[in-house]
Amino acid sequence: MEPVLVFFLVMISLLSVGCVFLLLLLRLAEERRDVMDARRLAASVHYPWNPNNRVSRHPEGSGQRVE
Repeated sequence: MEPVLVFFLVMISLLSVGCVFLLLLLRLAEERRDVMDARRLAASVHYPWNPNNRVSRHPEGSGQRVE
């Protein structure tokens, strides 16, 4: 085989391996983000007094007293 052809075949294979690696990293990052969202939701449900809780059980103006 000609060296130029071998060079292009090697470059294409490296590019495809790099793309697969990036896709796997993106998938892992998405799964980690989902896990973190689930943990945040669980913390807000089980601990409504959590200062990081952005989910309010008693929206303002609902008639609930806050002491």
